[in-house]
Amino acid sequence: MRKKKLLSVIIALMFMLTIVAVAVPQAEAAVTLTDINGHWAQTQIQSMVDKGVINGYPDGSFKPENSITRAEFMAMINRAYGFTSSGTTHFSDVKSTDWFASEIAKATAAGYINGYPDGSMKPNANISRQEAAVMIAKATKLDVSMVGDLSKFSDAAGIATWSKAYIAACVKASFINGYPDGTFKAVNNIKRSEAAVIIANTMTPAPAATYAQTGTFGPATGDVTINGNVLISAAGVTLQNTIITGNLTISQSVGEGNVTLKNVTVKGTTYINGGGAHSISVDGCELGNVVSNKTGVHISCVNGTTIVTVTLASGATVDVAAGSTIEGVTVSTTGEVTLNGKFATVTIQSNAAVTVASGTVESITIDATAANAVVNIASGATVTNVTTNAAGSVINVVSGATLTHLVADAPTTVTGTGTITNATVNSAGVTIAQTPTNTTIASGVVSTVGGTTTTGTGT
Repeated sequence: MRKKKLLSVIIALMFMLTIVAVAVPQAEAAVTLTDINGHWAQTQIQSMVDKGVINGYPDGSFKPENSITRAEFMAMINRAYGFTSSGTTHFSDVKSTDWFASEIAKATAAGYINGYPDGSMKPNANISRQEAAVMIAKATKLDVSMVGDLSKFSDAAGIATWSKAYIAACVKASFINGYPDGTFKAVNNIKRSEAAVIIANTMTPAPAATYAQTGTFGPATGDVTINGNVLISAAGVTLQNTIITGNLTISQSVGEGNVTLKNVTVKGTTYINGGGAHSISVDGCELGNVVSNKTGVHISCVNGTTIVTVTLASGATVDVAAGSTIEGVTVSTTGEVTLNGKFATVTIQSNAAVTVASGTVESITIDATAANAVVNIASGATVTNVTTNAAGSVINVVSGATLTHLVADAPTTVTGTGTITNATVNSAGVTIAQTPTNTTIASGVVSTVGGTTTTGTGT
């Protein structure tokens, strides 16, 4: 009898342990979104998704330009700031069975929403920019005792009186910015991308310095140190002789305008979210990592500028004058990228078109994720090594261009009449229009070189 009781206890314990083991949550895999590559808010969207503040859709999309409802925005705020206590949900249009009932209960308890005078909450209505500003200002407990100056917005007259103090506080804190055309668009529905950026801004330490109007800032001689992050939010800003211990952000509100950095050192990361075709001049600067999210921006490095890495999350032109250095360039999204000058390494991670318009590149690597990527080597340009790992890669070596060593580890098409010194073919499906000086084709691999189809012998 005792043995049977002991066996029953053991079985019960094993069953309980099995339940506990199954109940332990597994680590979530990183979310890959399919429709944010190249979007101006890509960095912030990905960050907020990774933090669980906002979710993508089951099909892997994010739909950054879609509107967001009042209930959805409350859920974002609650997750971002860890609001878990519950308040009242006695609103005429909120049922206890609604998915957002608990989120609204948290929002009322946190004190950043009260509902409408008629007793409704309108949870499914799209939220406007001015409504979002009010919620954010209350949730983050910004000081709204004094209405700031909103005259810089050309449509300030259209901002509702009840929201002005909250908008001014959010603008002052760099949580919310206007548009490149100088408007705020207070009554416009806020987009999912904008919501992600606003929340991300609130979770980032406030800038230690903000340059929001055209002009030259920083000492004429010597240098000044800014401890913290710096935000440039207006076109026509020149920042000089400044050491920034945190991050530097050139915001979207710069639009297609120009920004000049002269003798600036950034210890953190430099984010380029604004700027146009003749815009970002980096003169005698020392930058660590640079992330460019602005399509069509032109980054010009002169007078001994040094940059460790540049990540191009959108199409861009990057110029490196003699004496300046960029160690590594990563092309992380689709678009057209143009390089002029001297570069150490270029890594292509997406279906992009990269043109080496002039100068030299030591190494270009096309990752396996960059199917159908294109590399153009223009006349007079020299690339030492190109390695292709993605099917469908195209390498165009035009007349007058030089490629010293090509390694084709995936089906690749090489076009043009430029010079190729050495070619190593390790994959079937490789076609090289030119006849390289030296060609090695792996044993058993069939490729076409200089118009002749050959089966490799490995020698």
